[in-house]
Order: sequence, then C-alpha cells, then structure tokens
Amino acid sequence: MIRKLKWKFVAIMMTIVTIMLIIIFAILFYSTKSGYERRSIDALHSIITSDLDYSRIPGGTPRRDPILIVDVDETGAFTVVKNGPEIEDNFIAQIVDTARENDQIIGEIKDMYLRYMHGPSRARPATRYVFIDTLMEHQALHWQIIYSAFIGAGAFIVLFLISVGLSNWVARPVEEAWNRQRQFVADASHELKTPLTVILANTKIIADSHEITGQKNLTRLDNIGAEAARMKFLIESMLILAAPTRA
Repeated sequence: MIRKLKWKFVAIMMTIVTIMLIIIFAILFYSTKSGYERRSIDALHSIITSDLDYSRIPGGTPRRDPILIVDVDETGAFTVVKNGPEIEDNFIAQIVDTARENDQIIGEIKDMYLRYMHGPSRARPATRYVFIDTLMEHQALHWQIIYSAFIGAGAFIVLFLISVGLSNWVARPVEEAWNRQRQFVADASHELKTPLTVILANTKIIADSHEITGQKNLTRLDNIGAEAARMKFLIESMLILAAPTRA
C-alpha cells in the first residue's frame, strides 16, 4: 500500500510538472514567434511609408533588409525597385502573382519563406510590394523547439528524481504509523489467540465429559464454543492482514 501511495504521489507531481513545462515552453514559443512577426511587419511598414535608405529606419536603428521591392501598376506590369539576392525575373513574377492572389495587405508565402506587405508607392502611381525573408525566423523557431525539448527532458528527469525523494519523505510518517498499527494488531491478536485456544479446548473437554446435563446448559456450552471459534477466526484474519506484504 505504501509503495502504491508513493508512486501515486510521483505520478501526480510529474503530471503537474509536465503540464507546467508544456505551458511555459508554449508561451515562450508563441511570444518569440509573435516578436519575430511584429518586428518583421514593423520593418515592412517602415519601408512602405518612408523614402529612406532601405537598410535604416527613422532614428538610425538598424532594421531587417527587404530582399525584394516591386511596384505594380494597374495593368499588372511591375518595376523592380530593389532585388537584394538578385532574384530572376520569372521568379519575381511568380512571387508577385502569389502575393496579389492572396489579396491581403500583410501576408506570408510560407513555401517561399517570404512575408510581404503592400501599399501605395511614393515614387510612382502604383502599388508597392515589399518582401522580407522569413527563413531565419523559421530556423530560429525550429532550433528553439529542439532546445526546449532537450531542456524539458532534462528538467523532467531531474524533477522526477526530486519527486521520488519527496514521495519517500512524505510517505515516511504514514509508513511508520502503518507499521506501528500493524505491529499492534499482530501483538494483540497473538495475546488473544492463546486464551481463546484455552477456552475452546476446555469447552470441548467439558462437552465430551458429559458432566454437564440439561438442555439449557448444553446450549450455553455450545454458544460459548461457537462464539470462541468465531473470535478465533477473526483474530486469525487480523493476523493475516497484519502480515507484511510487498504492496
């Protein structure tokens, strides 16, 4: 019983720890992801609304470089304003068409690892599309998941060992009380078993001697033997319960 109590305590503790670790790592993951998205969107918005150099934002703080800036007129023809990694024209057309089909001011082309924003161009009568690479974001989040898994596994093992130690410490008073109770039951049962055995033996001797006559006296003698036998059975059952077990 004590062993089951210890493992139940460990199971409850580890369930709580697992839930807390999952919540903590989920919060960290989504806060990091939201931070990347917010900074990326801020950079896109700054590029759309300013005519400054693309590698700086107002105030002189470095920002993420756009890899592609394209102005698209009403006819669908596009003018490349900036092409950072020298993307080929046919691939630029594919990127722009995908962004226009999504019909969102701010969107993401996940299979190309691009986030974009569009707005009115300040240089010409056209819609300006600005694209930023999100590959670094995905790689950082990927490694964060891996690191979180390793940290979580290590924390789980350490906390499991701590929980086992705590379960032994918490269950020790219960185990001591249980052992004292079991010892008391065993001692009391042994003390009661001897006089009951004597009562049963004497009752049988008297019954076999035929010294007691009269139906009422014989009935009383039978009642004494029956109750003594029942008490002996109860005491033997108590001894079985008080015996040490592995549970």
